[in-house]
Amino acid sequence: MGYQTARALAGYDATIILACRNVEAGRKAAATLITETGNTRISASLLDLSKLDTIDRFIERLGESTSCVDVLINNAGVMAVPYSIGEFGFEAHMLINCVGHMVLSAKLSPMLLNAPAPRIVTLSSVGHH
Repeated sequence: MGYQTARALAGYDATIILACRNVEAGRKAAATLITETGNTRISASLLDLSKLDTIDRFIERLGESTSCVDVLINNAGVMAVPYSIGEFGFEAHMLINCVGHMVLSAKLSPMLLNAPAPRIVTLSSVGHH
């Protein structure tokens, strides 16, 4: 879903940052998107929502190039991973699928509020059924 969302936005000549826990895979996806769409303003950056300190580092890196974010699309998710407890005592599914998105959205809100019409979109699935 994330790749197709980025592909659609690339068609509108948007600047896109693929925030990925596997930055090498993200860079390959960015390169493919650039080739497919001709939009050269696509990049990848490390963001692992299971490690909340990467949220701060991601926002710091983002702040070095911009003060405004128009749209945040929360797309990260895991399903059926082995039971484990992550940071601050959260179970892995809850940490990655919910808490990480909430922390990212909250910490990114100053940059979002600099946009004329900011949006936060959170994708989900019916996989829990």
